[in-house]
Amino acid sequence: MISLSASAFRWLPVAAAPASLAIIGLAVVGLAGIGNQAGDHAMGDKYVELLQAVRSPALHRVEMFFDVAGWLTGGLVIVLLGAAVSP
Repeated sequence: MISLSASAFRWLPVAAAPASLAIIGLAVVGLAGIGNQAGDHAMGDKYVELLQAVRSPALHRVEMFFDVAGWLTGGLVIVLLGAAVSP
C-alpha cells in the first residue's frame, strides 16, 4: 500500500477550508434565507423541506448546492485523513 502521509497532511487545510465554508453557507442560507415558518409544518414534519422549497425555490437550490459541496469536501477530508494515517 502507498503511504501518502506527508502529502496528505499538507493538503488537509486546503480541503478543510472549502468544507467549512460550505457548512457555514448551508447554515446561513438555511436559517437566515429560508427560515422555518409555522406554515411549513402544515402537512406534517415529513414535508417541511418540500414546503420550504415551494416557498423559495432559488434559495432552496443554493442551500442544496452548499449541502452537496459540504458532503463532497467533507468526504475529501476523510479520504485524505485515511491516506495520512494508513501504514
